[in-house]
Amino acid sequence: MSLVVVHIVVIVVVVVVVVVVVVVVVVVVLVVVVFVVVIVVVEVVVKGEGHSRLLVHIAQRIYYRLFLMVYTELTTELYYMILIVVVVVIVVVVVVVVVVVVVVVVVVVVVVVEVVAVVVVVHIVVVVYVVVVVVVVAVVLVVVEAGVAVVVYVVVVVVVVVVVVVVVVVVVVVVVVVVVVVVVVVVVVVVVVVVVSCGYTSRLYFLIQATRSSSVLRTVSNAASTFVYFKTFNALGCKTCHIRLIQWGRETSRGVSFNLSVSAVFTGHGLLGGKQC
Repeated sequence: MSLVVVHIVVIVVVVVVVVVVVVVVVVVVLVVVVFVVVIVVVEVVVKGEGHSRLLVHIAQRIYYRLFLMVYTELTTELYYMILIVVVVVIVVVVVVVVVVVVVVVVVVVVVVVEVVAVVVVVHIVVVVYVVVVVVVVAVVLVVVEAGVAVVVYVVVVVVVVVVVVVVVVVVVVVVVVVVVVVVVVVVVVVVVVVVVSCGYTSRLYFLIQATRSSSVLRTVSNAASTFVYFKTFNALGCKTCHIRLIQWGRETSRGVSFNLSVSAVFTGHGLLGGKQC
């Protein structure tokens, strides 16, 4: 019966995790798209664009903000969109970890309870059987041939009973220790995930605020704030990242601002825990 319960629990939890992840991803996409569409519509209407070309302007601006902005310039609204996406991803990770941990704990508890119940019942039956046999045989021996044989048999029976009791105690202690270890590991994993996620979010927010508020980097904010673009090339290797960064910097900055852009991007990459070239 417990195996059926375990299978049902596992299936339900997996379905819940999948549904949660899908819902969160859809919500993030809808939030970003609606946010951009609202901003574009407000900008076009406030500027008093001609009504005949209103839809054309709106479509062009939405395309620009959604597909071209990442490679050209990160504006204020995109900062908030990045923060929203990061926070939602962190929430998804925490939810998935918690759900998986709950599944593991439930399965372990079900299995342990079943094993303990079986072991206890078996040992109770064995003890009762041994006691009955001991009593019957002892009475027979006392009646038939009293003497040394009775003493030896009683000693053997006592030893058997003691061994059975010790085995039961050891099994119970082992089960308790396993449950405690599982709970401790689950708590540690959840705490580590939360701490690491919060630390990454704090560093990201600090980098964004520092880039936006610095008067020196304000002239090259389009290059300094594109650490997300730079981060995507990390998998290609540090040398490749450096070459792509220089090529991209020459297309978006000039003169001294280019050097500041490179320095700012490398600084941002370091704050995010990336490898230095």
